[in-house]
Amino acid sequence: MVLQQLKQNISAQQLFSASDTLVVAASAGVDSQVLLRLLSRLQPQPKVIVAHVDHQLRPRGAEEAQFVQQVAQQYGFEFVTKKWSKAQQPQQGIELAGRDFRYAFFAQVADQYGATKVLTAHHANDQAETLLMKLTRGGDWQQLTGIAWQRPLNAHVQVVRPLLNITKADLITYAQEHHLEWMEDESNQDLQFARNRYRHQILPALVAENPRTVEHLANYAQQLTAMDKLLAGQTQIYLDQLKKDNDWRQVPKTWFQTVAQAWLKQEIPAVSIKQNQLDQLQQLFDNAKKPTGMVQLNANLQVVKNYQQLNIHQLQSSEISSEQFGQIMVTLKEWYLLSDGSKFAMDLITNDEPELPDSVQHLDVYLRDEQLPLLIRGRQAGDRLAIQNGHQKVKQVLIDAKVPQYLRDAIPLVVTQQQAVLWVLPYKQAWQDTPTNYRLKYIPANKQEP
Repeated sequence: MVLQQLKQNISAQQLFSASDTLVVAASAGVDSQVLLRLLSRLQPQPKVIVAHVDHQLRPRGAEEAQFVQQVAQQYGFEFVTKKWSKAQQPQQGIELAGRDFRYAFFAQVADQYGATKVLTAHHANDQAETLLMKLTRGGDWQQLTGIAWQRPLNAHVQVVRPLLNITKADLITYAQEHHLEWMEDESNQDLQFARNRYRHQILPALVAENPRTVEHLANYAQQLTAMDKLLAGQTQIYLDQLKKDNDWRQVPKTWFQTVAQAWLKQEIPAVSIKQNQLDQLQQLFDNAKKPTGMVQLNANLQVVKNYQQLNIHQLQSSEISSEQFGQIMVTLKEWYLLSDGSKFAMDLITNDEPELPDSVQHLDVYLRDEQLPLLIRGRQAGDRLAIQNGHQKVKQVLIDAKVPQYLRDAIPLVVTQQQAVLWVLPYKQAWQDTPTNYRLKYIPANKQEP
């Protein structure tokens, strides 16, 4: 059953082919051991490179590495391993640092063997835990799509999760039926980590209520992904028509707020639109007794109703407060128009990166998955920028740049999800001393487009 499901996943999701060279990120745990066994049963069989990291954080680390090597050899797979030296391990944030080290190693192995796929053993329980964590954290429903079947590791390599719809229970059953051995990672029991609390406390309580909880959550994640694509497609149809005639009467009431939000995001991406503003806009448009009117978005921008049309009107203002500055979520390969007329974009770095015009400023950075998507926002109390010998307050950056005090809250900052400042546009960039995988690009308002 599990092997058949894997084959279906490979075909349905177009994960890899028999001609691919696969790097398998393997631990000594049951999930990895089942994945290795399943790959050994595929016919025709792709070339498999088993990559293992000894983090040197547990007494059994060396023993686990030896175990994974023996299993790889048993299946006729090549094996490569690397130790994470104590000198490289930070005092804080060791979990994220370890993850960065692992994936950097997997990328190196993929490059060494000419592989374009790195396989991990993420499964349906991981998907369920991720969805629950996002539900608890809050935010837009579009963020609930969970773990993807595949994602880019860099410009040439994809991370692939072929077991994503198979439950942990099914993996354990498969391992037991085929007499597989594995080793447990004791750190997976440490409840100081949020995911372990979801794994060992919250999700089991839900499964006790309904044994099919994991399956249902995985299905919800798939449905949300499909619904998001469907919604985006229909929304774009309405937007395309509005570009022609700006007649909002053709947008059904049930679609009005969705289309209005997408329209505002396209037109003024740097401005954060609140739900109450969408409510006000719909009430205004639906009010036949009021053919004209406006909804204030911030100190400088209004949406103006003129019978069946909606337009964005920019007011003149000499001061913008930090509360009035909008926030935008950055996606790849899209240019965003900022409130001062400048533009910003973000791309993956490739081997054949084209030379940028003189009008484009850029910053090459290394970003982890959990740091994405980047945000562009106004400054906040306590914002600091990394410099070579420590940090500098953003306030001081603006003072040094002789930015008038009344304009400082209008200066856009590029930040990570953890609110680390990467760039005070256009005045100063964070200091970088690591390999880079993303390029941030900025065009001042007084420069031409590339």
